[in-house]
Amino acid sequence: MNKLAYKTSGKGFPLVLIHGFLENDRMWKNFLPDFESHFKVVNICLFGHGSSSTFKGEGLTIDQMAEAVLKVLIEENIKEFMFVGHSLGGYVGLHLYDMLDKHNMSMRKLVLLNSHPWED
Repeated sequence: MNKLAYKTSGKGFPLVLIHGFLENDRMWKNFLPDFESHFKVVNICLFGHGSSSTFKGEGLTIDQMAEAVLKVLIEENIKEFMFVGHSLGGYVGLHLYDMLDKHNMSMRKLVLLNSHPWED
């Protein structure tokens, strides 16, 4: 089964964090104390990174990663949130943004760190 590993911590408005390529959820460790004092942090590892399993299937797309993140948000009953994505995590956030309307969900803010909206 294709499922992402993630950790939640803190209380408040949800803040979703996604690392970049060849990183994992530990890249945020120095920021977590500040984030957790203001937000419910959802720190997600993408497939093949950190504690997440390798994707099972024919090739992995950004849309499939975004769908897996969407499943985490649904599992955590999060309808509205802020998103910070580093590099690959930013690309996933952009694709996730396009999926939210049909699920009656809202991304209030999207922060792209070392990422951009243009195709590589």
